[in-house]
Amino acid sequence: MVKGATLMGLSRRVVDQNLVDKDRALEILEAAHKNQRSFLREALESSEIDRAQLLHSASEESGMPLMDLGAFDLTQRPIDLVDARFIEAHGVLPLFKRGTKVFLAVPDPTDIGGLDAFKFQSGLGVEAILVDPKALTRAIRDVSSGMGTELADLENDSGLDDLADQNTTSTQKDEAGADTPIVRFVNKILMDAIRQKASDIHIEPYEGKLRVRYRLDGIANPPLSLSPRITARIKILSNLDIAERRAPQDGRMKLKLSKNHEIDFRVSTLPTQFGEKVVIRVLDSSGSDLSLQALGLEPDQFKLYEEAIHKPYGMILVTGPTGSGKTVSLYSALS
Repeated sequence: MVKGATLMGLSRRVVDQNLVDKDRALEILEAAHKNQRSFLREALESSEIDRAQLLHSASEESGMPLMDLGAFDLTQRPIDLVDARFIEAHGVLPLFKRGTKVFLAVPDPTDIGGLDAFKFQSGLGVEAILVDPKALTRAIRDVSSGMGTELADLENDSGLDDLADQNTTSTQKDEAGADTPIVRFVNKILMDAIRQKASDIHIEPYEGKLRVRYRLDGIANPPLSLSPRITARIKILSNLDIAERRAPQDGRMKLKLSKNHEIDFRVSTLPTQFGEKVVIRVLDSSGSDLSLQALGLEPDQFKLYEEAIHKPYGMILVTGPTGSGKTVSLYSALS
C-alpha cells in the first residue's frame, strides 16, 4: 500500500457508491501511484468495475459532462485549429466550436495538460467533455491523418487484398502462400505510414530479421524488428518478381482510399548481404495544396518554372534533400 494513502476524490466516491470495496480501491490507488497515472486510468483497466458507471462517477466528481463520442459527427470537427501531431501528442480532440470557445473531448478530468496546451496553441477558450478513453484513442487514430473514415473502411484489408489480386499471378500466390498474419501486418505498415504522413518506408534486412523505419519530416525514426517474411508480400503488391532476389527491382502500387483519393507507393528493392532491402516512397497527391502558387517560389522563379512546364519539349530536373518538397513540386506541375 502507498504509505499513509487516503481515499479521496474519485477513489472515495467509487467506494461510497459501492462500485468497489475500500481495500480494492486502495490497491488501485497504489497501482496508480506506481504507474504514475490517475486513479481513473488505473481503475478503467480493472474488469471488476463497471466502465460506464466508473466514467459516470468521474463526471460527477469533476463536474465535467460525460458524453458518448459516437454521438458526434467527427467529419464536421474543426480541423484548422491544431495539427494531427498535436492531437496525437496531447490526447485531446476538438469536437466543435462556438464563437471563441472550442469543445474538446478528453479522456480524464484530472489531466489538464492537453487543455492548457490547446489554449496556448489556438488562443481560444476551451470546454472539456469527458469521453471513454478507448473510444477517444480510436477516434484520434482514425482522424489524425485527415483520412479517418477512409482508413477505417480499409481496416478489414479489403482494399489491399483487391490490389494484391489485381497484381498477382496464380504462381505468385502459390509461392507466397496464404500467410494471413503477414498480409495483415504489411497492410498495417502501409496504413500506419499514411496515418503518420511518412514520406518513406525503409525495410532493411539483418541476419535473421527485418527492421522497418518510417521517415517523418525527413528523419528516419528508430526501427521496429520484424519477421523476414514480409518482403514477398510487398513485392506481390508491387507486381515484382518474387523469385528474383539477386537483382534490383522497381515497381509501384496504388491504394484507393475513396472515390477521389488515391495513394501511390513507389517501391524499390536492392539485394544486400542478408536479403533484399525495400524502400517504399509514399506519394499522396491530395495531401497538400498542389497549386503552383502554394509552392512559395519567388516571382522570377515562379515565372521560369511556369514557362518550363508549358514548353512542349525539354526536361525539368528537381533536386534537393529528403523532405524538401521535390515530389510536391512535380505534382503541382502536373495538376
